[in-house]
Amino acid sequence: MIKSIQCPVSSSVQLPNGNIVFGCNNGNILIYNPFNWSLISTLSSHTGSIFSLAALKNGNLVSGSYDNTVKVWNMSTGTVIKTLTE
Repeated sequence: MIKSIQCPVSSSVQLPNGNIVFGCNNGNILIYNPFNWSLISTLSSHTGSIFSLAALKNGNLVSGSYDNTVKVWNMSTGTVIKTLTE
């Protein structure tokens, strides 16, 4: 069981490698190991709540936020590959 998530969760998705991703109302994205529920990483780039997450077959992640951006993340490095704006 997850001991503590430091934010209200607004969305979630499972990555192809099995990790669980939570999008938070504070704009952070949390990646958890599903076997021991340890926090693997926190991705921070959005300035608004995360409202949507999608896992791509290649292992990358797409996040949509109320900051009016969509970001594509390289999950191997935890960096933003592309930011789409309105």
